[in-house]
Amino acid sequence: MEEIKLSREEATDEKLTSVVKHKYKLLPTGKGHVSFSEVACWVNCSYAHKLIHVMHIDVQTPSPFLVFGSVQHKCCENLLKHGDAKIDIGIKKLEDAWHEHPEFEEIFSLVSAKRALIEVTPELKPFLDEKFPGWEWVSSEELLYEAVEGTEHAFKGFIDVVIRIKQKNGKYTYYVLDFKTTNFSWRREKRDDKVLQSQLIYYKNFYAKKYNIDLKDIRAGFLLLKRGAKLGQKIELVLVSIGDITRGRALKVINNMLSSVKKGVALKNKTETSCKYCVFKNTPHCP
Repeated sequence: MEEIKLSREEATDEKLTSVVKHKYKLLPTGKGHVSFSEVACWVNCSYAHKLIHVMHIDVQTPSPFLVFGSVQHKCCENLLKHGDAKIDIGIKKLEDAWHEHPEFEEIFSLVSAKRALIEVTPELKPFLDEKFPGWEWVSSEELLYEAVEGTEHAFKGFIDVVIRIKQKNGKYTYYVLDFKTTNFSWRREKRDDKVLQSQLIYYKNFYAKKYNIDLKDIRAGFLLLKRGAKLGQKIELVLVSIGDITRGRALKVINNMLSSVKKGVALKNKTETSCKYCVFKNTPHCP
């Protein structure tokens, strides 16, 4: 199958859909691709995945933390890409969102959200300077739209930031990094979460494929943006070790998911962990 190479500007859903219809076989979801969030949803509960992605039932409610995370990500992207975080624009977006959703204030105060944005963002560059001496910015919101090997479908994703460091031999080591907004540092169980780690496995794998870079020259990690941490400690790096075995397992999950979705198999995961925070719990969709 012919490879598809799209720029960030061409990555709108409308244009992607147009390209997919001609290049990749559509899934029951109506798309020819999957993303990490969709794979994670399927792993957690394939029945919930069917409700959301196949039947397109939307019962989600707006979240102040998701809004804040989106604004925080954009400010960090602006800082690395343009040298200016444009925090004033970010604050305006927060104010508009909290005005539109007054209920946000009871969950996460606007004052706290704005303070976090102002305090966390400026620490990003000094942190990268310390952890990655001589680093170079490569891209932000890097589009991935690559064929999933052995299938008629693609993987779609956006890497928050890619940086690189030149080694003594003249070659580069690339770092694929994903921002995660959080209050404090992650606990061990979250750091060891295999599903969460698979996000970086996919990003590393398909970034290497996109640019024909040797996998051993790419490393991956999460950059925790900790709004509740002390000043000077608001950024933390969590590197994820990715070998051939873990990569193979993660890619197999995508293939299993694609096969299951195409067959229409959707089983309810009745475990307490899966159901506890499910938006469909005790609704007509999943009584």
